[in-house]
Amino acid sequence: MTPPLQKTSRLFIAIPLPQFLKEALQECQEWLSSYPEMKVIKNWVETSKMHITLHFLGDVSHQKISQIQEIVNQIAKEFPLTLTMKDFGTFRNNELPHVLWVGIDKNEALANLHEKLAQKLEAIDLEIENSENYNPHVTLAYIRTNDEAKKAIKERLKKILVGEIGVWDSNEIELISSTQTQEGSVYKVIS
Repeated sequence: MTPPLQKTSRLFIAIPLPQFLKEALQECQEWLSSYPEMKVIKNWVETSKMHITLHFLGDVSHQKISQIQEIVNQIAKEFPLTLTMKDFGTFRNNELPHVLWVGIDKNEALANLHEKLAQKLEAIDLEIENSENYNPHVTLAYIRTNDEAKKAIKERLKKILVGEIGVWDSNEIELISSTQTQEGSVYKVIS
């Protein structure tokens, strides 16, 4: 029996990372995981999946994909951006970290790109998150452990100063589909 055809795809728009930064981030992951408090983190993001999300679109009708591709291709021509990666941070639930990330300086060009994409996507009736809350970052790990371990991780991160990890010119954005499997998310670049 053939599975039913999916009528939607889970999509996001992202800036890919250059290889030298993926290698630097892998070194950061290895260095961070050497701290006793960090050894409980089992969900480190594979470098092949690292990116800077511009917009998470969620489940999108296949009928809209060509329109989104056109928008992505049109906006991509407005590059390059100069981006700076620095410092660690976390997203929190009840003041405890659940996502560990490295930040991207939110410069004016990146903010304008994010806002312009939002306007174009809203024009084709897609719901987009508020641009004021945009926090450009690259996810390093998902912290799925008990509260005591999360408190220890939070305290350890307060003591770590990193500074600048890399500066680069980015000249592409991608439309990516994400499929959930038992092994985790599988990403496929559409455009």
